[in-house]
Formats: sequence, structure tokens, C-alpha cells
Amino acid sequence: MRSNIARPLYVLVVSLAAAFALGVASQGHAQTVLFTDDLASGGGWKYSHFGGTSLPDASDISRADFGFDYSSLGIPEAPHSQPGDAIRRGLRLAANVPGQFGGDQIAAVYESTLFVGQYTVQVDVWMNWSPIASGAGTTEHVGVLAGFDIADAQSSFSPGLNGAGVLYAGDADASCSGNICDIMLVKDGARLDLASGQYGETSFGGGNQSGYNNTNSNANLNLPSLFPSFSIASATGGLNATGTQPAGALGFQWVTVTLEVDATDPGNGTNGQLGTVKVTLESARSGNSFVLGTIDNSIDQNPNDGINTYERPVNLEGGIGLAMTDFYNGGPANPTFGFALFDNVRVYQGLLSEEGLSQSLTVPEPNALTLIALLLSGCGIRRGKRS
Repeated sequence: MRSNIARPLYVLVVSLAAAFALGVASQGHAQTVLFTDDLASGGGWKYSHFGGTSLPDASDISRADFGFDYSSLGIPEAPHSQPGDAIRRGLRLAANVPGQFGGDQIAAVYESTLFVGQYTVQVDVWMNWSPIASGAGTTEHVGVLAGFDIADAQSSFSPGLNGAGVLYAGDADASCSGNICDIMLVKDGARLDLASGQYGETSFGGGNQSGYNNTNSNANLNLPSLFPSFSIASATGGLNATGTQPAGALGFQWVTVTLEVDATDPGNGTNGQLGTVKVTLESARSGNSFVLGTIDNSIDQNPNDGINTYERPVNLEGGIGLAMTDFYNGGPANPTFGFALFDNVRVYQGLLSEEGLSQSLTVPEPNALTLIALLLSGCGIRRGKRS
């Protein structure tokens, strides 16, 4: 005979489990996942770099390594890793490995007919760099791009920077000379200027040129308070570079890059071209994020702002690119530490709300799962004894 106490407890536990499951689904916004990859193998990915479209070999000056064991450098697990993913494995990209060729670029590209209309790209990104006292050879940039078209990229001067998205450096050392800043919106290889109106802020701080900061851009947008300084050795268990990560820059920490792509958006410009990409950066270390801006196809190069960025509308559908570039001739003091790392690529149908950026594939809290498991276990024991 079944206990009158056991059944209500069982019903309660099942109800709690169902409510918890619904809560997790709500927290993740029940987005339709179009594509996900932990980047452990590289299956289905293609390449675009100055050496062509094949996997870079020893004759190339760039590198691409899927399944890279980043635990060997003390890098913690990426924030959006899921049960069953390869542990602390991801894609490592390196550009200008000899440190002699300014402008070297490489991108790993995934193409899909599902990446159309409104969709959202999220990637966990780690920017490693090799600090030295002079700062020479330290500044390289990592990027995430939507609408990457390999054929178009290979026919351009920027084979690794096709489509639209973001580039950022890890060291806060770019002075915005030659339009190269620490954090930039990019459109078809063009680095967009502040006067275009596509950034979330109208000013990157004091000392602006006509659209660009001519000092040090890690002092912009209140970035130092959003991303505080820390010891690199403490963040990587003493297995990586040493020194201090400057406040306001995004090196030596996992950053979730989110691109909300709407290829149908008329935008705020006047040329009639459709398509926008909203770019958000969030640090797992500080828990802070900010919207860098919204790239807008309806806005062209402004001939009156005094800066030639070669801005023009760009394709936003069909492919995504994970990029690494070195705009300068100098290479890192220790090439082992000069690279970009990617993990947990996710592409969702539709646009994510800003408050849901980090929760799209949230793993349920262990304490909640443990509570449910214990209750179920206890319920099962009680029922077994009193049946």
C-alpha cells in the first residue's frame, strides 16, 4: 500500500523539477540553435588568409589549431562550455608568427544557408599577448565577423576581415594612429570612425581627432572601471605570460562577443541598403559588458569627416568568421604567448535581448540540481520502505 505522505512529496518534487526546467528554458529564452561547436576538431570549417584557403602549413606566416589544449597555459574553462564538450579545448589562431609582415590576417570561417535574416552569433574569446617593457610587438587584434564570404575576402586586400563585426586588442597599446584603435567596429575590412554615428558612444575620450582618439583608447567609454587591471600570472596560474593586464583592455580574460545580425533592418542612414549588426562585449572576469555599437549598412563613408575608411555596405548572411590580425611589422617577444583563442561558437535564430546575453545556454546551478536529486532520492527511498 502506497504511503499518503510519499505521494504528495513525490508530486512536490516533480513539480519543483518541472518549474526549475521551465525557469532554465525561460532564462535561456528558448532560442532555436542553428549551430554550435566547441571547436575541438575543426570539422566543416574553412580558412581565409594571405596564403589561400587551405589550413596554414609551415610555409605560411599564420597558424590555425583546432582542439588546442589551453589548459597548458593556465587558461580557465570558457564560460559557456557545456557538459560533454571537450575540456579546455578550442581554436588557437596566430598571425604574423615571424613578426615581420604588418597586416597579416587569418580567419576560420563556417558557412551555412541557415545564417540569414535575423540571427545571433555568440563566441567565447580569449586574447593572449606577450608583455614587454617597451610594448613593441605586443599589439594584435582578435575579431568575430558575420556575413563572411571567403571568395569575396580572397579577392580583397583583407582576406581575414570580411563581413561585419568587431576587432579588439588585448593590451590597450594601440594609439589609434592610422585608424587602428584598441576596439573597433569593422565592415568589409574598413575600420569605422566615430563620426559615422555607429558607435554606442559619440566620443572615445579626450584628445579626439575628427572621429578618432589620438591618445590611448583604453581610457575611453569608462573601460577601466568596467574591466579592472589584474596580475596576468594570477589569472593563469603562473603558466602563461607575466606582468600586469592594463585596466580597460580585454586581454587574458574570457570575453563573450555577441553579434545580433538583422539583414532586413533598414537602419538609420540614407542610402537604402539593409542590414545592421549590434556588437556587445562581456567579460567573464569582471561580469561587466557594454554595447560597442551597431554597424549599419545604410550608412556610407562620410566624405566630410576628413577620414577615409572605405566604408560601404557589406554582405551579412551565409557565414561567420573568427579572425586574428597583426597590423604592425613587429611580432610578440615570445610567440608562444601571442595568439587568439576561441571556444563555444553558438548561432541562434533571431535576436537575443540584451539582458539574456550570458544566459542563452546557461547550465543549471549545481545546488538546484543537487536539491532536486536529493529530494527524488529521498522520495524513492521512502516509497520503497512504505509500499
